[in-house]
Order: sequence, then C-alpha cells, then structure tokens
Amino acid sequence: MKRASLLLMVCLVLFLVGCGNKVEEPEEPVIAPKENVTLTNEIYQVNQIDNEKLVFTVTNVYDKDLILSYRDAQKYDFVLLKGDERIWKWSDELMYAQVISQTVLKPGETLDYEFHFKEIPSDIFGEFEFEVYSAADEMVGNSHYRGRIYLDETIPNHNDDPINSREVKVSPLTAAAF
Repeated sequence: MKRASLLLMVCLVLFLVGCGNKVEEPEEPVIAPKENVTLTNEIYQVNQIDNEKLVFTVTNVYDKDLILSYRDAQKYDFVLLKGDERIWKWSDELMYAQVISQTVLKPGETLDYEFHFKEIPSDIFGEFEFEVYSAADEMVGNSHYRGRIYLDETIPNHNDDPINSREVKVSPLTAAAF
C-alpha cells in the first residue's frame, strides 16, 4: 500500500510539472541604459520657446526599447550653475508624490518635458550655465544636457507681477558668450 501511494504521488508530481505554463522570453531584451549602454547627449535636445519656456526632449536613439524607471513623480530636473557652484535647482523647492513608475520608449520615440522660466526666482539674473536631465534611475548621473542661459533682470509690470517680464536667451554650452 505504501508503494502504491508513493508511486501515485510521484506520478502526480510528474504530471503537474509537465502541465506547467511555459513563459516565453522576449526575443530581444529591452535596454536598461545604466546596465547596457553609455548614454550621450545625442538623446537630449533642448529648444527655447519664446521667453516663457524650454522644451526638453528625450529620444530613444537605440534600436531596442528604452526603459525609464522613476522612484517618484519627478521626471526631470533643471539646475543653474556659475562655474562649479550650484546657484539654484528646481527640484530643491518641490515635493514629489512617492509613485514608482516606468516609461518605455520604442526606438525613435520621444518624450517632451517643459520647463517654464517663471519657475526661476526673480532675484536670480545674469549669465549662467544650466543642466537639464531626466530623473529616470537609469539616466541620473550618466547623461545630461548642458547649455548657457541669460536671464535679464526682472522688471515688474504695472501689476507688480514679474512673470514673463524678463528676457531669456538659451544656447548650447559651446556657443560664444552673450
């Protein structure tokens, strides 16, 4: 009786193992940049739109999907620098929802982020370097866009509202000084 029970259990285990679901691996794995590739500025593009904002574009220049993982709701950051000294960082003044998320960019796909110059305090003016970068875990510390920015002194309008009352000029870091 014990042998029959043991034989039955072995047959049952073999049957259950044979009936398991087979999970197929994807043909080509997606790219997680921190682990597989070196990111360069070719994935970033920055365009100034009037005196109001700049548009920061992240492009998947690779031939595979690009996974961007975020630890919270922050998707990018903007930093003003004078030489090696950090003058102002956008995220220092903000709080972000604690939401873990991922974005997958197909080859050639882009993500656009907008940074509004009115976010920069009105008492900060002059010529600076700036950095803008994705806050995705795979990209932090690996790649950023660096350029020059000129912020005119804020002149309050008749309502004492400094928003959009300053001239802003953005150029690549390699460009001549303003």
